[in-house]
Amino acid sequence: MLEDATRTPVGYVCPNYVKGRRARFFNAKPADYVVTGVVAFFGGMLGGFALSLVGGSIIGFLAAFFGGPILGGGVAEVLRRALNKRRGEYTWLIAAVALVVGGLLLPLFPFLLSILAGAPRFGLGNLIGLAVPGIGLALAAGALVARLRI
Repeated sequence: MLEDATRTPVGYVCPNYVKGRRARFFNAKPADYVVTGVVAFFGGMLGGFALSLVGGSIIGFLAAFFGGPILGGGVAEVLRRALNKRRGEYTWLIAAVALVVGGLLLPLFPFLLSILAGAPRFGLGNLIGLAVPGIGLALAAGALVARLRI
């Protein structure tokens, strides 16, 4: 039907044709999504641990600004090799979420433990201490997405 057609620079195209053309670029298997999540989660844990060690000093912020994109690019290259260059449509999304969740797990662990104990202690020092891993992981996720979507 004409109302379902997608306009392209050379005319109108059927939506099923567009889906078929797009599906040729994505060849990931279901197990690849699991591998993506696990690799990105542990890469995020490693990066979050390293960034939480440097703390909220100027050196910590510099480490977050320069180390975050390096971490994201490194995890993307490990994923590219682990998946044998197979690509999935949502590989980038799973990797970014797993990286951030894994990276914030260790820095948030003391706060979560204090909530379970019934006396949450969260002050300005803790917030600054979380800013460094947060900034680093945000930059790492951006670099990861940029590398996986190419």
